[in-house]
Amino acid sequence: VNVECEGDFIFTEKDFLDEDDFLGSKCRLPVFIDQSACHGGINSGRIFLFNSYFSIEIPVNVHIGSASGIRKITNSRKKIIAELMKSYIDYRLKKIRKNVWLKEAGKYAEQMAAMDDEDVEARLFQVHVLITEERKSEAEWFLNHAGELLSRQKSLDPALTAYYYYLGTLLNPDIRRIRKAQADIRDLAVRNKKDWRPAWLLFYLDEDYADNQVKSFIFMEKLFSIRCCSPIVYAEAFAMINANPTLLNELGGFEIQLLYFGIKNGVLTAQLMERVIELCPKVKSYSELLYKVLSAAYDLHHDTRIVKEICTLLIKGEKHDKECLKWYRQIGRAHV
Repeated sequence: VNVECEGDFIFTEKDFLDEDDFLGSKCRLPVFIDQSACHGGINSGRIFLFNSYFSIEIPVNVHIGSASGIRKITNSRKKIIAELMKSYIDYRLKKIRKNVWLKEAGKYAEQMAAMDDEDVEARLFQVHVLITEERKSEAEWFLNHAGELLSRQKSLDPALTAYYYYLGTLLNPDIRRIRKAQADIRDLAVRNKKDWRPAWLLFYLDEDYADNQVKSFIFMEKLFSIRCCSPIVYAEAFAMINANPTLLNELGGFEIQLLYFGIKNGVLTAQLMERVIELCPKVKSYSELLYKVLSAAYDLHHDTRIVKEICTLLIKGEKHDKECLKWYRQIGRAHV
């Protein structure tokens, strides 16, 4: 289920929900309000939940005043992680420069560490930033500290342990250490198949993937097939097809999700859209998500070929509501 917010003052912990987020028929989705983005009085927004089969719209009204009782969320760990992830995605999508990302990432990692001095994840984030900034002495100290914290944990966290091994190879990239880390992370990935993160880190240590884009893309699609819905993976995979549209051979569930991710972040290029138009005739059934991609793409590119593919898709889904009629009329006016 895709999650989308309308209103600058609203954000959610996740932008995608899968079956692991549900307990029976119930799912908990925290919604956060940024009071600094609100004005006095009533602030109106909406939260959309949708997939290929249904769509739900939830109105949100926030009253700002002396009796509202809304507290500005500044120390929420989840909010900091969400901001950290957003900053990284902006960097991978080339929306911000590397130095801007490093500055923001360092700030968020310090905020997390200030909330809990024994937060292993925060310390590992700090190590990653320090290594990228080539501050190796500090990075080594924090990595050793993180290792001590990990050793004191009652139960093994496979993702954090794999991250610890991976950062060790960045700090000291000798071949023996890399081989040892590969073996240890592979073991974690095999023993924790429901957690995609150890496999993701192993991907970065495998030279075969570095030299083979097709193999890399297939790997990311495999992660999607085991219900990995991380924006980090989407950002990496989308960056690949945006730079090399020929990697896109079909418009399956994974590819459409990537295109939606790209259009939502405003980074889908005209070259990639050309490839999408070429592949649309091969789509056999209606997809609500593909419809959203094509509609948004038309708003950007105003290409009558997109209108044709939208109408073809609507016909496949036997769609005849008012929303669809505007497209049918438009294709009629264009004589396509």
